[in-house]
Amino acid sequence: MTVAEYYKSRQYNLKFPNLLCLHVGPPLKHIYLPIELCRIEDGQTLNRKDGANQVAAMIKYAATSTNERKAKIIRLMEYFRHNLDPTISHFGIRLGSDFIVVNTRTLNAPQIEYKNNLASVRNGSWRMDGMQFLEPKPKSHKWAILYGKINYLYVDELQKMVLQKSRKVNLCLDAKAEKLYYKDERELDAHFRYFKKNQFDVVFVIIPNFGHLYDVVKQKAELQHGILTQCIKQITVERKCNAQVIGSILLKVNSKLNGTNHKLRDDLHCLLKNTMFLGADVTHPSPDQREIPSVVGVAASHDPFGASYNMQYRLQRSALEEIEDMESITLEHLRVSHKFQQSYPEHIIYYRDGVSDGQFPNIKNKELRGISAACSKLHTKPKICCVIVVKRHHTRFFPNGVPSQYNKFNNVVPGTVVDRTIVHPNEMQFFMVSHQSIQGTAKLTRYTVIENTGNLDIDVLQKLTYNLCHMFPRCNRAVSYPAPAYLAHLAAARGRVYLTGCTKFRSPQEEYAKRLIVPEFMKTSPMYFV
Repeated sequence: MTVAEYYKSRQYNLKFPNLLCLHVGPPLKHIYLPIELCRIEDGQTLNRKDGANQVAAMIKYAATSTNERKAKIIRLMEYFRHNLDPTISHFGIRLGSDFIVVNTRTLNAPQIEYKNNLASVRNGSWRMDGMQFLEPKPKSHKWAILYGKINYLYVDELQKMVLQKSRKVNLCLDAKAEKLYYKDERELDAHFRYFKKNQFDVVFVIIPNFGHLYDVVKQKAELQHGILTQCIKQITVERKCNAQVIGSILLKVNSKLNGTNHKLRDDLHCLLKNTMFLGADVTHPSPDQREIPSVVGVAASHDPFGASYNMQYRLQRSALEEIEDMESITLEHLRVSHKFQQSYPEHIIYYRDGVSDGQFPNIKNKELRGISAACSKLHTKPKICCVIVVKRHHTRFFPNGVPSQYNKFNNVVPGTVVDRTIVHPNEMQFFMVSHQSIQGTAKLTRYTVIENTGNLDIDVLQKLTYNLCHMFPRCNRAVSYPAPAYLAHLAAARGRVYLTGCTKFRSPQEEYAKRLIVPEFMKTSPMYFV
């Protein structure tokens, strides 16, 4: 008997007999219900990642200015009247009715040095008008454009704009790009083989707005062929192809081609000569995908300015927070650093992202031990400073004053630091807002120092951290946490891309062994992941 026949015998004719049924109850039992007779219970939590459009809409809805947010909090405090609650009073607790007032300091923004001029930072950003990249590679780069179902005129216009802008910023690209059409993934493979054989330096790939083609391109280019790619969405080429967008794309391209976009004119680097900046992050699968391994991303600088980085990624047990393979990761980073600098670092400043307070001892016992063990193997003993970077907390700053033309949400200015009153009494800790908040109340970053063998002063660490927020190669603005930690997040995201398309997973070690990045490619283009 079909489901439709069963319901007909119960005097109900299905309105949509062609729709799929829901399989409910124990998996071994075959209980099927028509969708039209089911409803979703209200108020359930959803253990699934929201889509990009949903996240954007939610942020826009939740973004409120500091004054409005402060007023909401005070209204709720007055409504709940905690101090009249008998349970709270029995514990001898009283809640204050106003905000804690703290003194803040504002750090001076560094000057940004380009090849032909200096740029000044204002409100967390700077302009690059008439500036040239600090160190583009002098050779002319062989490049190509791969395009799919898009009008050829847009492809031609993209080539013109890239060439026009690249001359202004002193990035040397050949006067003409090789433009090839691809129909499907098989043709992509053939094109990548051709590019590899003819030693192309970078390939711009125009990808559809939806689907997994970005992941496919990165897997084929980096795990199979060793080709440097720059993906651009079709909608960007068709609707948003202006000088500003092309400028942002070339920031990434120059970094990928081993160029240096800019450095900081600051005496602080002189205080810490021969320093390696290390950033680490672990990304976990969403709660409905626990069979997928967690991805570790670690980025490390290999130049004197903290501008050029290389990456290592690993796969490990799902939901495990501390990095298991820190020793081998650090060994690789130290070898790369020695290759570029001809010496091992005297200082390692380690920014660790995404760790809750209860996991600090694990980070000390496992990850810092792994870093020390790697240094010992190479017979070097640098001074290690480990700073935990946390953005998931509920502390916010509400400045006195009113919104202005340059600060319509009335946020604290970039460079604001608080290291008294509201910080941990026994640990070296500080809060910093290093970026300009575009919408809503600025989410400040909390930094906790859990290891400091070089006895670095807190003022030096604060200035160094703020400076590193200006070294993110993707944009001409200060970001909300230091570049090494941000790049580690990108490294972990790239590792996650390599897992796309796989449905059955063996052990993390076996899965990682199947997804090794082309070794020669890692050597020639260490910053490919930006």
